Parts: sequence; structure tokens; C-alpha cells
Amino acid sequence: MRQSFSVTTPASDLSLLTIEQLRAAAGLADGDASRDDELSALGKSISIDIAVACNVADDGINPPTLLKETVSETLWVCDRPEELILSRRFISSILSVSEAGSALSADGYFLDRGAGLLNRANGGRPWTWARGQFVISYDAGFSSVPADLMSAATDLVRIRLSSSSRDPLVKSESIEVPDVQSRRLDFWVGALPGASGPVPAEILTRLSRYKNVAVA
Repeated sequence: MRQSFSVTTPASDLSLLTIEQLRAAAGLADGDASRDDELSALGKSISIDIAVACNVADDGINPPTLLKETVSETLWVCDRPEELILSRRFISSILSVSEAGSALSADGYFLDRGAGLLNRANGGRPWTWARGQFVISYDAGFSSVPADLMSAATDLVRIRLSSSSRDPLVKSESIEVPDVQSRRLDFWVGALPGASGPVPAEILTRLSRYKNVAVA
């Protein structure tokens, strides 16, 4: 099965966190807008990193996101599968499905929203899809960010802000104050401990239910 994927209505804001939540993560007082530009850019960057870590499909133009977008997908089916595997999950609605250029009615298919699986139906019973071309338009992603996803994004913001305020190569620091103060720094040599890409392993584990399985 081959497929073509495109985002037809991108999310208006890619950040999983509001500016108020970003300020709180940075330890700023309510209404302190002094770092809004920095925090907005960081929130967007982190949200994209999370989407990439979760293998969210993108169309090569719009960044991947777990937030709600309207997408269109064309699949060319060579066999007769029981289900069509859509590129995005957490589907709120199917807008249209066409089979060989003809629109299917809503009773011609049923959907596993969380898994992003579209099954054919015939007379209310599961059926197999035919060979040929299918075009599916649907809304996928979250309009309201789930609490666990919001928490993971918030912790990643705090990690990034903390790491940006110190040298990540410093392993430890000791200061001696007998007669004259002295400072000693020990540096990590080689790969940094716990480094697993933009999203730390501990946060990746918490994001497990949002990860897509790559299908060859």
C-alpha cells in the first residue's frame, strides 16, 4: 500500500502550552511578559520536538503536531486489507472518504479514533477494502491538550531553561574557601549521561501512548 499525506488546515498555534503556562514553568510572576518572545519560541520548539519523538506524520511543509489539524490522505491499495492505517491518530472526525472517485456514506466504514484505523463496513458488518485508490479527509489531534501531555511539555520546558543557564559539559563544581577562594570544575568526557536526543528518555516513557508505530 502506498500513500500520500498533506495538511490542508494547519494548527494556528503549535505550542502545547499557553503563554501563561510557559511563564509559570519559567518561574515568572503572573502577568510578567518580559520573556514572552523567548518562551513562545521555546514552547513551539519543544512541542515540535515532542511530535517528532512521537513519530507524528508531517507533509514536509508544515511541522508535525499533536494538536488538531485537518489532513488529507490518498492511499493506493494493492491487496484487500481489513483496515486502512491512517497517518495520524486521535481522530475527532472523518470529513469524507472516497473509493475509486466515489464518495462513501458514513455507514460504509467505521473508525478506531485513537489508533487511526479505518475499517470498511457492509450492511453494518466488517468488510474488506477493495483494491484501488482511496482519499480520506479527516481531523486529527487535540483541541484541548491532555493533562499528561501538558505535564510532559512543562517538565521539558523546565529542563531546557535549566540547561541553558549552565554549561552542560560541567560534571561537578567544588569551591574551597580556606584563605583564598578557589573553584574547581570537572567536565564530562564523551557523550553526556542520559542524553537521548531533544526529548529525555524519562519524558519519552511518559509519552508512550502518543507514539505512532512506523509502518513500512
